[in-house]
Amino acid sequence: MSTFSTYKELEKPLSTEKYNVAVFNKNTDVIDSELHKLDLKNQSQDNLLATKEELNSEIIRAIATEKVIRDNLSDHNTSAISHKDIRDLISEITSRLNALADSDDTTLDQLSEIVAYIKNNKDLIDNITTSKVNVSAIVDDLTSTAVDKPLSANQGRLLKGLIDNISFEFETEPIDFLTEYDTNLEMNEEQ
Repeated sequence: MSTFSTYKELEKPLSTEKYNVAVFNKNTDVIDSELHKLDLKNQSQDNLLATKEELNSEIIRAIATEKVIRDNLSDHNTSAISHKDIRDLISEITSRLNALADSDDTTLDQLSEIVAYIKNNKDLIDNITTSKVNVSAIVDDLTSTAVDKPLSANQGRLLKGLIDNISFEFETEPIDFLTEYDTNLEMNEEQ
């Protein structure tokens, strides 16, 4: 009667038994299956390593982009509250990516999902870091004719003052538009 191996229960015929091709083929199939599992595991680990390398590359790019952004900020953008939401978002994304990059190899699924998200949303991520208004494009002049440039906060303050002043004058000296309209209408009819 045959015995079996400890781990994969391969059949081990006794030396007194006749050679049986079916036993040999069954054992070969078990060995082949286990070798295939090892290949798949090695491939998964290779994919994880590639995924972590891609993630590290994205982290390095994000950090470099954040540094460039910080280096190029003018006095206009250096107050504690200017663009705080974007800075917080970039900082949070960088922290999360660093935490994922430092995680163990068992998080292949999560890392693969993150890399897929980054690849699928690359334009969105790039827009967060690149689609800002240049400080040099901001106009500090109400007489500018440029339609594609933003006004400065100072000009916004001046416009608000003018609007408030007009509102105040209207409240203190209301105009009877109907009377004025009727007077203009009568003058046009007489001519």
